[in-house]
Amino acid sequence: MAKLLKHVYTKSWMARLANTVAENYSDFNTHTFIDSVFDQNWAARELKARQRHIAICLEKNIPEAYLDQLNLICQTASTFANYTQVTDAETHRSPVKKQTHTEELGGFETLFFPCFVEEFGPAYPEYYSQNIQALAYLTQYASSEFAIRAFILSEPEKTMQHMLAWAHHENYHVRRLASEGCRPKLPWATALKPFQKNPSLIWPILERLKNDKSLYVRRSVANNINDIAKDHPAQVLHYCQNWLGKTPNTDWLIKHGLRTLLKKGDTQALAMFGFFAPEHIQCTKLQCEPTITRGEKLYFSFGLSTKEKSLGQCRIEFAIGFMKANGKQTIKVFKLSERHIKQSQIALAKHYYFKPISTRKYYTGEHSLSIIINGKTLSTVYFNLT
Repeated sequence: MAKLLKHVYTKSWMARLANTVAENYSDFNTHTFIDSVFDQNWAARELKARQRHIAICLEKNIPEAYLDQLNLICQTASTFANYTQVTDAETHRSPVKKQTHTEELGGFETLFFPCFVEEFGPAYPEYYSQNIQALAYLTQYASSEFAIRAFILSEPEKTMQHMLAWAHHENYHVRRLASEGCRPKLPWATALKPFQKNPSLIWPILERLKNDKSLYVRRSVANNINDIAKDHPAQVLHYCQNWLGKTPNTDWLIKHGLRTLLKKGDTQALAMFGFFAPEHIQCTKLQCEPTITRGEKLYFSFGLSTKEKSLGQCRIEFAIGFMKANGKQTIKVFKLSERHIKQSQIALAKHYYFKPISTRKYYTGEHSLSIIINGKTLSTVYFNLT
């Protein structure tokens, strides 16, 4: 079993953090700090709770004046991270960080630094500018995407003006923060419900970043668009239609941002990429095993045919209707391929692995398997999971 992320905070790891704080603040009692971190409730805390707890323990053991605390947190973050950025080439899913420490940092470990600002900064509205500047600085060492949301909710227009300025920043971590921090439905973060109702303050930032040179930033823009599309599909389609065809980078961003609408079979989203109603296509001989057991693979096969010369531009997906605890099914769509098919008929064989995963629980009972072409369900069969 993979090691849980929360277990990165070992006593040796925390001692390294404590020693780094002490380098910047000589009165820091490393032993008191470590003891306060590993209190009687430590074992029961999950990852984000541990990060918040570390931030609270830092606050209790460093100077009382908030601006002094804030400066110390920023100094410690830069010293502790101590990495050299490697240019995020287009093939990278995210920036590569080269560590000088023997224990590598993947980014999430030091989120307690911006969490410190999130936890204590709002109590000092007179230091709003210093808090915002600190988050822009800290995001270069540990993303401030969660922490900035407290300030967006308290001062939406003022904070979004800062984030629009960040969209022009020379550092791609700060530019990414401009987009990622205002995602209406950022996972594991406080939802920005005002932006779910009205995302108008977000669009100027996305306009600025839609053709950013960094894939890391463009991916964030696409994820933000996908969030907005769940509540305002027509608005998203309007913007994306205007952006489409300008550059390959933007075209990729649009398609990734419209992924939820594409999976839902939205005809306008599909048409933007040449996927039209498959009136001339038939799905033939859809077959799967009638019964499988949890932990096994469901093998299935089917054919596509047309009376025309070719099947044409096809987005091929399959959907499984998963049985839930309440006896009803929930549909999950999976993409198989997107391509122009020159043949008039093809045969395909695939499988789905019912392996245990943390994000989906499998229940026994009748499930469904459907084949979807260009957003339209063409054939469905049923099988039992035992």
